Amino acid sequence: MVLSVTLNPCIDKTIYLDNLEIGAYNRVKNTRVDLSGKGLNVSTVLNNLKEETMCMGLNFRETGNTLEHAMTARGLQYYFVRSEGAIRTNIKLFDQSNRLSQCILDSYCSATGFQNLGVQYYDNMTGINWSTVPVTIIEMGFMTSQNDDLKMADPDFQKTMAEGIANGIDAYFDS
Repeated sequence: MVLSVTLNPCIDKTIYLDNLEIGAYNRVKNTRVDLSGKGLNVSTVLNNLKEETMCMGLNFRETGNTLEHAMTARGLQYYFVRSEGAIRTNIKLFDQSNRLSQCILDSYCSATGFQNLGVQYYDNMTGINWSTVPVTIIEMGFMTSQNDDLKMADPDFQKTMAEGIANGIDAYFDS
């Protein structure tokens, strides 16, 4: 069994906006709430890998039930010492990261001729779920498509792919 320690659990609230306008009402496109903390993250990953783990640490009287309900839902074993106060909340606003992803995707698909399936949001990618910076993963093409697979294996086409990505980054900074 692996023991993980979370001394400062938190709630990460991510708010997705098309465009943040300072001083104006902003329409929320989507929200996401994740419970986090280094030990909690370690226990979650280990549990997903079918390793036995126990998460221990501090929890807070005001909002601690939220943490315990989430851990139970994840199938995690835990033991917390209750303390006064509430779990801290981190708020992340995402608008520019969406615009950057869109610029890269549009430029890449324009350069390669691959189909543009739009920017998609996932919350089940274990390797990046706890990133503290925006993450963009580019679906370069589909190996299940013989056309895409052959193009992606061609060194000249790989340069075209890289140029498409670079042009998308340039487009983001030029706008």
